[in-house]
Amino acid sequence: MIYLLEQKLLQNANEFRYMYFGIILTILFYLFYKFLHEIIKECKKEENIKSKITKIVKNKYLIGIIVTILPIILEIFLYKNYKINFSKGTYIRLAYIYALYIIIAIYKFIINHEEKFKKILNFCVKHRYTIAIIVFALLVICKIHFSSIGMWNNYIREGIDSTLLGKSRAIRSDEWLVTTPFNLSQQYNGFKLINDNLNLGNNDMNIFHAPVLDLSIVVRVFSWGYILFGNEIGLSWAWVLKFIAMFIIYFELGMIITKKDKVLAVMLAVWLTFSPAIMWWSMLDTIAFAMAIVVLFNAYISNKNISIKKKILIAFGMIVFLCQFAFALYPAWQVPLAYIILAFVIVDFIKYRKNLSKKDYLIMGITILITILILAYFFVTSWNGINAMMSTKYPGGRAETGGDYDFNRLTNYYTNFFTPYTDDYENPCDLAAYIFPGLSIAILLLTYIINIVKDKKIKTTLKDKNNWYILAILIVLTIFLLWLACKWPSALAKISFLYTSPTKRTALIFEFGCVIVTAILAKKIFDRKEKLINNKVALAISILITILTYFVAKNGLYANTFSTFKYVVLLIAIFAINYTFLSSNKKAFAYVIVIISLFVGGYVNPISRGTSVITDTEIAQTAVKIANEDKEGIWIGESQVNAQYLVANGLKVLNGINEYPNYDWIEKLDPEHKYEEVWNRYAHIAIILDKETSFDLLSTDIYFLHLTYDNLKQLNIKYLYTNVKADETKKDNFKLETLYENDLTGQYIYEIN
Repeated sequence: MIYLLEQKLLQNANEFRYMYFGIILTILFYLFYKFLHEIIKECKKEENIKSKITKIVKNKYLIGIIVTILPIILEIFLYKNYKINFSKGTYIRLAYIYALYIIIAIYKFIINHEEKFKKILNFCVKHRYTIAIIVFALLVICKIHFSSIGMWNNYIREGIDSTLLGKSRAIRSDEWLVTTPFNLSQQYNGFKLINDNLNLGNNDMNIFHAPVLDLSIVVRVFSWGYILFGNEIGLSWAWVLKFIAMFIIYFELGMIITKKDKVLAVMLAVWLTFSPAIMWWSMLDTIAFAMAIVVLFNAYISNKNISIKKKILIAFGMIVFLCQFAFALYPAWQVPLAYIILAFVIVDFIKYRKNLSKKDYLIMGITILITILILAYFFVTSWNGINAMMSTKYPGGRAETGGDYDFNRLTNYYTNFFTPYTDDYENPCDLAAYIFPGLSIAILLLTYIINIVKDKKIKTTLKDKNNWYILAILIVLTIFLLWLACKWPSALAKISFLYTSPTKRTALIFEFGCVIVTAILAKKIFDRKEKLINNKVALAISILITILTYFVAKNGLYANTFSTFKYVVLLIAIFAINYTFLSSNKKAFAYVIVIISLFVGGYVNPISRGTSVITDTEIAQTAVKIANEDKEGIWIGESQVNAQYLVANGLKVLNGINEYPNYDWIEKLDPEHKYEEVWNRYAHIAIILDKETSFDLLSTDIYFLHLTYDNLKQLNIKYLYTNVKADETKKDNFKLETLYENDLTGQYIYEIN
């Protein structure tokens, strides 16, 4: 919030400077007044001078005065800012320092009122589902979502922006440019499987995870909002339900692996929900669905006293999330996640199988059967699309053998502290990772194992069912580590199914597993009567890790993006995570993780409202009016961005984003498949009006389609939407008639005669 305030007030730097000094002087005046009052009281007491001086030096108001002016003193002398020039850098540095003060003060307040906060936590945990439903309903009614569709304002330039707080991200184009327009387009298509408006009627919308009114909608709960209430509510429904479901799922997972430790469970929920790997990537669905399967299976099998009604409800949840997990159609993450699912399920089955009756096996069998039937329906109805996608040059099929992971990438998480707040990094998504105390985990695990060996408790430890989760996950992580580091024989890669998962993708699931191990290990070491590592050793190790972090970051690939102040922020965070973990300070560790998680992930996605930036603009309403008068007219957007904007408004469009090629029109342009290497792929397609027909590959998933006037007539293209005003030559060559033009916003619609 301090960062957001700073961003808003930078536009009025002088006014902010006066306001800032006014606040500081007011605080200092109050503290100084209280300090003088305390001095007068001390002077009246009959004590020796030494005792009085000691009390004055330790006086909280004097400390408050020093703490308040310290950031300004540091700013003046460290940065030689003798004139107190309030540049952007000054604002940021001061904001971070005072934010650190606030964070420490809040922690002290929580500790001092621990019993009250325990009651609040217990109340929230007890009524978590009621609270979740109320929050969900309120946000959906207000049409709140976390999409970056505000980016459209940068292209349409009509001043309509859906963003309420935060920043829409251009790099999140897979969301605002691809999936959101496809989801919105389904309302105009009647939610049919094949959307006639896209790619001239070739795209299977189930593959796009768009709302489709068929049997699969029973389990596609995140799409219900679109079908029941339309696009604005539907967009909010999908986003809000995903985030709330994700938080609840990770909380329940935390309750399982930490033996119902509410503090650590909340910590894990915040840690995973707001991790950069989830916030920057569109992978929140897949991981959440995977862990929902783990949570539901545990809920069913671990408690033999639950009623039949609850068992049936859990079984329905299993059907939903098993199908949702399968629908993801992204083996690069699904396969590694399946390993983690199996690790939990196998452990739970061995631990609790005696709780199962014949009736339970029947319910499980029916659950699996219904899941198979729904998946069979999905794959049969969408097989043509799935097969076409698998036959493309990109992404096509995979045949990975592992061993090619660049372990330098494991240090990328250093950048995640700053990616939401700076434009220094070209692709924050590629840098996104999970933040966890890796070296501390290794040290504590090693110490834990040494103690077990010393005490000759190896067999006892292995037999202890409470250790099975961490042992199972460590086995899975070892497999992943071998996959990342070593080249596997092709046969073994195929048998393990890891051949579908490039090491860059496996690494993210490896990091996810490390977070799970951290939470399990934290519970074990925090509950010990004697600390595994004493505070002095923990301090020494934490300092060494912090120093090592500095040298790694200093010599890393992104060292040029780090200022002195960024190093300070990073090193404070790294020290805090490692020291609180190693010193077995549960409350401090949980607090540090929550604060850091919110800091690195909370500002990634904006808080937005409605879809006005798509539907309420002049250009959108003009295009829709033209389309309503000519329902068979086919459109092209000169760029894929233009095309997707038309798609989002329900128009019939040739180009934009194609999951796989439509041979019906592709072969009219390239009958001999001369350019198959270019067009046979998942692609963003931009149009260039030209003298000759050709396909030019710009990057892995973008190509230019050069169309002649004859091509346009051949494909029955009637309308062109562009950001570039056509000159007279182009108008004559392509018989363009202006239907709409706005030179101020750079929006033009032409009819092709």
